[in-house]
This record gives sequence, structure tokens and C-alpha cells, in this order.
Amino acid sequence: MAGQNNEDDAQLENLRAIKEINERLCNVENKTNELDEIISLQEQRYINLEEQEKKWKNKQKKSSWFNSLTNFVGEVIDTGKSYIEKIYENVTTPIIEKPKVEELLVYSKGGSMKRKRI
Repeated sequence: MAGQNNEDDAQLENLRAIKEINERLCNVENKTNELDEIISLQEQRYINLEEQEKKWKNKQKKSSWFNSLTNFVGEVIDTGKSYIEKIYENVTTPIIEKPKVEELLVYSKGGSMKRKRI
């Protein structure tokens, strides 16, 4: 009977060892699954960052083009405004010159017109 007990004890010890190995394998598998999830999330983040970078670069290109156009239009408007101001100034500013008249027509008290030289 003692031999049977030793054999049973050995089998029990083997079962415990197998159980421990299975638990370790399960832990490794769980950790592997967790790592796979982490890797998958990191890959997704990387893809998202690449997409954001592309959008940002496109936005910068559009922004640069738009800024150039805005600057050009602004310069055209400023130039036009300057010309308009000069034209307005020329139109509204009276040019006063001394008349180059050698004779003046003068009304006399009687209503007749007389010429008078200056």
C-alpha cells in the first residue's frame, strides 16, 4: 500500500506541476493578448497621426496659397486706393490761377457795358 501511496503522491505532484504550467501558459497568453491589444492601439494611433500630418500639410499649403493671394489682392486694393485718392485730390482741389484777361467788361450805372483795360 505504501507503494501505491507513493505512486499517488507522484501523480498528484505531476498534476500540480501540469496545473502550474497551464496557469503560467494562460498568464503568458493573457499577457500576449494584452500586448497585441496595446500594439494594435499604437498602430491605430500612428495611422491617425499620419492622417493628421497629411491634413496639416495640406492645410499649410492651402493657407500659404491663400495668404499669397490675400497679400496680392491687398496690394492691388492699396494701389487702387492710392490712385483714387490722387484722382479725388486732383478733382476736388481747385486750381486757382490769376486770370489772363487784358480787358474787363464793366457795367456802368446806366446799364451799358464798357471795356476797361488793365
